[in-house]
Amino acid sequence: SGGQRQRLGIARALYRNCEVLILDEATSALDETTEAEIMRRIVCHAELTVVVATHRYSTLAFCDQVYRMRDGSISLVEP
Repeated sequence: SGGQRQRLGIARALYRNCEVLILDEATSALDETTEAEIMRRIVCHAELTVVVATHRYSTLAFCDQVYRMRDGSISLVEP
């Protein structure tokens, strides 16, 4: 299924111990509980920089900084 492919792709990326991980709608096929568990595991890697592109507000809860792209401009979203 799509969720299984997404989990496998994330696992492969984390296994490589990269410094920067870019996720583009990487949890879109997952339920909210599974998404939250995966995001918790990703953010526990203190040395890892993660760039997330998402439409899900629940994913943003795990982010230190949030930027919104709208009409060709990018702006910081204040907490």
